[in-house]
Amino acid sequence: MGRHEFLESVAVADCAVEIEGDDLDDLFATAARALAEVMVDPATVPATVERSLELTAPSLDLLLYDWLSELIYVKDSEQLVFPGVEVHVTDGSPSRLTARLAGGPIDRATTALRADAKAVTFHQFALEPRERGWRSVVGGLALLLLLPAMPPFSVVLPVTETALLLVPALAACSLAGWKSG
Repeated sequence: MGRHEFLESVAVADCAVEIEGDDLDDLFATAARALAEVMVDPATVPATVERSLELTAPSLDLLLYDWLSELIYVKDSEQLVFPGVEVHVTDGSPSRLTARLAGGPIDRATTALRADAKAVTFHQFALEPRERGWRSVVGGLALLLLLPAMPPFSVVLPVTETALLLVPALAACSLAGWKSG
């Protein structure tokens, strides 16, 4: 089974994750689980929705990018998160992915929300084979107000509803823009 580690080497509004898998299937499944973990506590999402998904892309790295982007899109458009995944990836021209997803709706009453992932970026994005398996760095997972979800900041800034930080953040940006002319 793959592993992932969140990295602290990117901007405050981004999240970076290093992902390793025994093979491409494992790496893509681990990437999906890491994304779900960024957005919610997976233990608080009941597996009430199952879905199949197929994607193609010109290369493996673009397939990984599209895969994570699709999961973010489904979260935004349908309010669904899928911590449980089975993935099969075929390297070729084009590269193909078929997946079975298991998860459920984001319910504010029962789902422990973390950060609101908005996009995957190509900043520090990499996918490469290793002696034993595959490794990827998704270095630019753009998040909406990630600070409260990060454990060190939750002590200093005990706000669980990140939307409450939007007004002060916008005010600070406006003030900085006004002051700089």
